[in-house]
Amino acid sequence: MKIRQGRAKGLFGKKGAEGRVGDVVKYIKQLLKKKKQIKVLEVGTGYGRALLELKKIFGEKIETHGINLEPEWNQNLVRKYALQEKIFDKKEINKNLPKIHILDAGKKLPFKSESFDFIFNPATMQYIPDKILFIEEVNRILTREGIAALELEEVRVEHPLEYQNLFEIWDNGKRIDIIKHFKNFKNIQIKKSTERDWHYIIIEKVKKFNLNLKFIAAIDLEGDLALDWGVRWWGKKSIYRLGK
Repeated sequence: MKIRQGRAKGLFGKKGAEGRVGDVVKYIKQLLKKKKQIKVLEVGTGYGRALLELKKIFGEKIETHGINLEPEWNQNLVRKYALQEKIFDKKEINKNLPKIHILDAGKKLPFKSESFDFIFNPATMQYIPDKILFIEEVNRILTREGIAALELEEVRVEHPLEYQNLFEIWDNGKRIDIIKHFKNFKNIQIKKSTERDWHYIIIEKVKKFNLNLKFIAAIDLEGDLALDWGVRWWGKKSIYRLGK
């Protein structure tokens, strides 16, 4: 099986989860001080390498789940990858394989409230049309003491100026910066990504979480524009207005 390296970055290094959303292992250790076993969800898991590496570290202390959009990026593919890369052997793979959910993370998530203790999303946010709905849904499915580490990918400086900001917010004809908007919420910590132009956020669960932004439209920069014009741009530009 030929590996697409962009979907196999795993946990470690600048290109892995720790270079995008901080020290995932540390977050999980903090949660395990309060509970004997926790549930972990990675949104945009690809081959599931990060989840497989977490199982290597924590074993039965964590139950792992991953979300992918395309049907071919399923549990069987993750199994083949884990065996090919010798992360687990045939005797170990079944009990260590993450459960893969094929779904669109830009819509209401099909999980009960308070389902997961830790949620992370390296290199995924830019592809989600309604990013604000996704962030609100992540809070909903977090457990009471849960934590989410979400890479925002809010800006792509290589795009033309009008398409650089992937979150665009308007209030009475004025544009609002997404980072400044997030600073209004006490349960959100804003952190700078390692050697990148964007940020990630740490979310602690709150009962009522409304970012007060109405979704207007999304522009598919890869499909609608870049492919037609013969250039490579990334992600979807999400447009909102203040107030729901």
